[in-house]
Amino acid sequence: MVARQESSVTALTRQQRAWVALYSLAAGSKPLPQILEENDITEADLRAHEESWRTMQARRQQHQSRPALAASA
Repeated sequence: MVARQESSVTALTRQQRAWVALYSLAAGSKPLPQILEENDITEADLRAHEESWRTMQARRQQHQSRPALAASA
């Protein structure tokens, strides 16, 4: 069992914890059961918040692909 700091886990909403877990899954650094336990969420929580996470990822990628504005205008 993984020791968890309750204050850091409960400071985030369930949606935010699901997003953190989805980032961890995308990184492939830990197995799913460990990620779920560390973030105090279920697979149902992941499914419930996956679409909003994907939307956030798409917006971030879109923002990163935009050319930087010229500093000297």
